[in-house]
Amino acid sequence: MSRIVMVMAVLMMVSACSNQQKQEIKDGGRQVGETTRDVTRDIGHATRDAARETGHFFRDTAKDIFGDGSADGNEEKAADDSDE
Repeated sequence: MSRIVMVMAVLMMVSACSNQQKQEIKDGGRQVGETTRDVTRDIGHATRDAARETGHFFRDTAKDIFGDGSADGNEEKAADDSDE
């Protein structure tokens, strides 16, 4: 009879241990998932910000080279008309 009690106790300890291990695995997976989400979000934000700044750099450089785009092409015509 005591042998059956001993076997039952060992089985209960093993089953409790495996449940605890399952919970640790779930918690570990949850933590990895949250960390991955946070890192991915941070990388996405950094990429967005870098793309925005790159776009602004090229926009500003183009404005410096070609002007701000507000000219309609009549500046030369106006200058030619003033000579008459």
